[in-house]
Amino acid sequence: MKKTLLLSAGFLAALALAACGGKTTSSEAATSEDVVFLTPTGSPSLAFYDQGNNENWTSTSDATSIPASFAAGTYDAIVFDGANGLNVIKKNGYNYKLARWISGGNFYVVSTKHEAGDAFEGNETIQAFNQTGNASLSFNKLATDYWKWDYEPSQVTYADGVQAVMQTLVSNDQAYDYYVIAEPVLTNAKTQLAAKGIKLNTIYNLQTEWKEAGYGESIPAAALFFNVDSYASKKASLDVFLEETVERIDTAISDPAKVVETLEAYGSATEIQARFGYQTAQVTALQSNGENRFGLFGSDVDLGGNASFANSFWTALGNEAFADSLFL
Repeated sequence: MKKTLLLSAGFLAALALAACGGKTTSSEAATSEDVVFLTPTGSPSLAFYDQGNNENWTSTSDATSIPASFAAGTYDAIVFDGANGLNVIKKNGYNYKLARWISGGNFYVVSTKHEAGDAFEGNETIQAFNQTGNASLSFNKLATDYWKWDYEPSQVTYADGVQAVMQTLVSNDQAYDYYVIAEPVLTNAKTQLAAKGIKLNTIYNLQTEWKEAGYGESIPAAALFFNVDSYASKKASLDVFLEETVERIDTAISDPAKVVETLEAYGSATEIQARFGYQTAQVTALQSNGENRFGLFGSDVDLGGNASFANSFWTALGNEAFADSLFL
């Protein structure tokens, strides 16, 4: 009902301006309601906390399915692991460009078998997620070059997504020696394991390690990509969509209580988990007091430009820089 009233008010205002010879700008007349978009569940979906009932939004817990959507080109906007998305677009010539970074890394190495400071013996096993994603790429770079872990590629198993890592960890914490995981899934796993009397130890904060190793200020995570054809045909709508996304991110950082209220109005805990990939208690625990442990990039964060931030990470891995043409 509120949405209808707002549209009606805007329509009346446009008539009034027209009667007076005035003009509305494209941003005043545009709406984001026609933007069809796709995101993974988990921390990036916090940037869309009030979109639960939006039929144009698809959220998925299987991040490995998203590259196929770049190929199909049916979504106006896609949120995906930024560097991975850029590489997929570059390699295949898909019709998308990076419009904005949504979040930075919130990646950790954890274990129930080992504690921080324990030496890596060489025969331990590791479960990570999304082999070509930033979490796995940054982990392997740090483990090999900075921590000097000596392991074979066969010792690392890659799950389809971070939720799959949590499922293994919670169901059988002894399955692997180390796990690469991300917030808010990490907090969920800790809670479930604690209920069983099992302590989950944080071995490394990958963001801290990345900076201390001198590889860069932060590890990129999720980014927002726009369909080039969509941006040409409905630029005003996508511009509004981007503005609203930034506003929601700022709210998620500064006012998590409002986010929790909105999520709880959406549905039950089960419905919230399925749609967004976390519970409201995790939002409170991770976002309160300005902690922003979801790792969102607010409007006050200066990344030095979308391309510069991407390339600071990608070239640290020994890769060629991404071309400017891959960015909006």
